[in-house]
Amino acid sequence: MAKARLGLWALCFLFVLGACHRERAPARKVQVLGSAELKSLGEVEAWKLTDQNGEVFESSRLANKPYIVSFFFTSCQTVCPRISATMSRLQSAVEQENIDAQLVSITVDPDTDIPERLRAYAKKWGANPARWTILTGSEEELRKVVVGVFKTYMGKKETVEDGLLDIGHGAKLILVDGRAQVRGLFDANKESVADVIVTLKKVLKEPN
Repeated sequence: MAKARLGLWALCFLFVLGACHRERAPARKVQVLGSAELKSLGEVEAWKLTDQNGEVFESSRLANKPYIVSFFFTSCQTVCPRISATMSRLQSAVEQENIDAQLVSITVDPDTDIPERLRAYAKKWGANPARWTILTGSEEELRKVVVGVFKTYMGKKETVEDGLLDIGHGAKLILVDGRAQVRGLFDANKESVADVIVTLKKVLKEPN
């Protein structure tokens, strides 16, 4: 069983990695709604980072509650605005549907994205602090969480066309249930919001 879960989680990594780095490859949607029973894609270990208020945020605060994770950086001008827009739509959807779920966005640019900057970014996207938490940390801490825990990609900062800075990172949204099991990967776009909501409802109906 452990080997099977490891294999599924490794597959998740390949899906996320293959679709994200500056979006040079077209994103592929992972179907999670086709079967009556949602399967676990792997287990998420405990993790800890710093929130937009400069306070320690531990994954234990999300225990017994599903959450959706995204990755971004505030100066990104390519895929990140779409990711954040999707998270904003998800926030509106879970509030409208009265779904007990949290949203988490993790930066991959620790040098720039200090808590003060994250607070401004949260305000820009209308993040409700009770619903949507934006996180940072040292490069070591972020790499441990982004790569080690969530099995996705975190590149190095580099200069690209027109002098813009870029950092490769995962572009998928990851849905984790209240038992720290990954239950789905979703493209960051308007069309995926309904799929995330349906999956959340399925997860919440499962017996504890």
